[in-house]
Amino acid sequence: MKAYNDIKKEWPKIKKQLAAVSKEALDLLKKGEKELVRVSHQGKLHMDATALNLKKEHLFHLIGKEYVKAGVPAEPNQKLKKFIQDEEKIEKELKALKIKIKEAGTAKKKEAVKKVPVKKVAKKKA
Repeated sequence: MKAYNDIKKEWPKIKKQLAAVSKEALDLLKKGEKELVRVSHQGKLHMDATALNLKKEHLFHLIGKEYVKAGVPAEPNQKLKKFIQDEEKIEKELKALKIKIKEAGTAKKKEAVKKVPVKKVAKKKA
């Protein structure tokens, strides 16, 4: 009976502690979810950049193949011009993706700087 009375006395304190712990856990989960979304977005950007690099590499292969097939012409033919235009388009898309990747990285750094409190340290006199 004594154990029951002890638990009954301590239950309000335990209940408050459990509520606090569950609130902290919920906050951590929300932060983790945001981080997961950010990392997922960054991963997608990197995958897109890799795919564009592969397309670009394939275009260079096709340009070389067409160049040899055309007998090393002084002026590019229609097919070569189209390949070159496609490569320029891919290059622009890559530049835009690189900017997005850089912005995503700097956004994370800015967020981290906001969270870390800066302590002022007094300079020692010599």
